[in-house]
Amino acid sequence: MDDHKMLNPDETQALFRYRLIAPLLDPLASEEEKRAWRWEVIAKEQLFPDGSRRRVGERTLRRWVAWYRAAGWHGLIPPSRRDKGSLRKATPDLLERAKVLKQEDPRRSVPQVLRLLHAEGFPAERLPHHGTLWRHLAREGLGSRQRPEKKGLRRFEREVPGDLWQADVKYGPYLPDPEHAERMRRTYLVAFLDDHSRFIAHAAFYWAEDIYALELCFQQAILRRGLPRRVYVDNGGIFQSRVFTLACAQLGVRHLSTRPYQPESKGKVERLFRTIDEEVLHELEHRPVATLDELNARFWAWIEEVYHRRVHSQTKQTPLSRFVAGPPLERVSPERLAEVFLWRVQRGVDKTGLVQFEGNLYQAPPGWERRRRVQIRFHPLHLERLYLYEGDRRVGELVSAQVTHFAHPNVNARHRLGEESPGEASSYLEHLLEQNQARRQQLLSPLRLATKGDE
Repeated sequence: MDDHKMLNPDETQALFRYRLIAPLLDPLASEEEKRAWRWEVIAKEQLFPDGSRRRVGERTLRRWVAWYRAAGWHGLIPPSRRDKGSLRKATPDLLERAKVLKQEDPRRSVPQVLRLLHAEGFPAERLPHHGTLWRHLAREGLGSRQRPEKKGLRRFEREVPGDLWQADVKYGPYLPDPEHAERMRRTYLVAFLDDHSRFIAHAAFYWAEDIYALELCFQQAILRRGLPRRVYVDNGGIFQSRVFTLACAQLGVRHLSTRPYQPESKGKVERLFRTIDEEVLHELEHRPVATLDELNARFWAWIEEVYHRRVHSQTKQTPLSRFVAGPPLERVSPERLAEVFLWRVQRGVDKTGLVQFEGNLYQAPPGWERRRRVQIRFHPLHLERLYLYEGDRRVGELVSAQVTHFAHPNVNARHRLGEESPGEASSYLEHLLEQNQARRQQLLSPLRLATKGDE
């Protein structure tokens, strides 16, 4: 999906600002972590949504934080400015003098340079914002600041469950393609792991490594376990997609990314994948399963009967007991999740009130034919229903006029396939599956099972 068309320019700018200030909004981050993040942001040029590269000053970051705390997501949407791009206060002579003062002593901060300019006779009304002056000095190579020394890698662990979920994707086994039985198709495992407890919030095998697979897994994790405070992901395309990052922003989940070429920073989930290879996938090589449903059923039997109940070598607790010992996580309704994860595009309405999208035609409500651009949100596997939004408010629905494509081309259609065909599994995983089914049945109806056992 073309990500840059999902949001209007104001929303794109708001998401850019949120990414820069999210660590500063995190109540669990220490002052040292926040200070280090501010230095990292202001010490280098940032790639803005318009494609330009500019520096972001410390005062700008603080202002964005204040806007978010005052009005939430909408506080970050920039107001329109007629004189955008023009230099309203600073004059060439002032900027040249500021350059000279900075060259005389590079240790001088921008606020100090502004104080010296004022002392030399420049009136206060002519002095620019210190962020503006910083950008001009940086263009002259005078904007560098001393950055904190980099520290070596160290083992870390969040203090309570839900503080941080690590997420990653790995290759799964090949299975018969449900659409072409004579072919084999690779599967992909998506997993969300709680950093504190090593508890698997959710994990499953999917037919494709795409945005929708990540979306399904994350929604299931939130519905089953609650809302995490942070997610820690790599720089892969699906983890950096606007669907995922925007959903995190709207849910108040801080989106953290690893540094490039540092896979060891997600060591816990990488270790989980090695364990899955050794104890699940290697067993399946002896007696392979035939369907994705069977693969996931045996996988979750292993998770619930073995992994969650085994004492971890480092924590000296089982992942299950360590996870439930923490405070309960915030719950999110299925309806709220479904709305947050709707995909978004901007489309035009022609004079007859028709909207074209992915080869389909839709009729807009009366009066909307005068709108040049409208925001549409939709489920990627159900293009027969498109919703109209103004801001974050749903205001109507497009009526299907001619629909021949029901799934978005960037989503693998196999995600919607249900599978029932039987398959022969390894005896170890089959035993775990039977044990897990019996445990679930006992939890659902213990009295009936007790009576049956007495007979």
